[in-house]
Amino acid sequence: PHYMWHIKLLQGNTQYVAEVLGCNKVHCGSMNSRSVLAFSTLYPCERGEHMLSQQQEDCVNCLPGFYNDKPSVSLSCKACISGRMQSEKRSPSCNLCPPGKSTNNLDKQASCTSCSRGRFASKHGQASCKDCSAGTFYDERQNGKICSVCPENTYNGIVAAESLEKCLTCPLNMKTYLEERTKKSDCMCMSNYYADETQGDAENDPWIPCKRCPKGAVCLSDKHGHIIDAD
Repeated sequence: PHYMWHIKLLQGNTQYVAEVLGCNKVHCGSMNSRSVLAFSTLYPCERGEHMLSQQQEDCVNCLPGFYNDKPSVSLSCKACISGRMQSEKRSPSCNLCPPGKSTNNLDKQASCTSCSRGRFASKHGQASCKDCSAGTFYDERQNGKICSVCPENTYNGIVAAESLEKCLTCPLNMKTYLEERTKKSDCMCMSNYYADETQGDAENDPWIPCKRCPKGAVCLSDKHGHIIDAD
């Protein structure tokens, strides 16, 4: 008899098995169990690549939005998760989205998207942008990294405000004393003025005007509210 090697790849890893076959003029058959020899090979594909198929050890590059962080015989690349991106081919890793950008909760992304007006992302690697809270607004100077607060003497009761213009100015003889105010009643009468009623916060509630302090009375106001002393 004569002999030949039968070599096969074990699926899912990098180990090959070589089996010695004894052959005569009719057929070849296994000699015995001791004729089986296992040996390992080097990973055929480098980082940032994947193997085309089990039949062909051709390596192809990972596409943008995908990566492989170590040499392997994997038939596919790993997807960049949401909050991370990769714009290059043949990459061993993904990059975090910078502040002001996100992947809009999508994976496999080749780029990060800037937060739309009224939204922000303050941290690296955010999967999505968040709405600016009430009392704040989208500020172009911040590029979606943070929302700016409505300045003193203004208020804003909505979320995702797109600009400073959404911060509404208090009426005549009123002020807020503080920034980042969210409702009508945060506008209080200034010192030397007073109101007969408590200001309502509903959109259709009319403004309660501030009147000049009566003669002989003392009308005081600060961030805690206003008082009138008629002694």
